[in-house]
Amino acid sequence: MKTPRLSLEQVERFSALSVPDREATPCRFLYEGRSMNIVSGEVLGRGVNVIHQIVYWNFTRATARKIAALLDCKVAFDKQ
Repeated sequence: MKTPRLSLEQVERFSALSVPDREATPCRFLYEGRSMNIVSGEVLGRGVNVIHQIVYWNFTRATARKIAALLDCKVAFDKQ
C-alpha cells in the first residue's frame, strides 16, 4: 500500500517550524485510522496500543494541521 509522506524539502520546512515542548502539543498522524510516520510513510497495524504509536512532540496545533492537510490524513492531539 502506498501511503503519503513528506518530501525531504517538506521535512526541512516543517522541522524549521518545530517549537520547544512547552509551546507544542503532542500529536499523532492517522492514515485510515492507523498511526503513521510522516517521514517514511510507514503505517502501523490496526489496534496497536497508543503507547506504541508514533508521537510528534514539537509541533504547534496549527503546524500539525497543515501537515495533516498536506498528507490528507487526520491529526490526533494529546489532551492537555
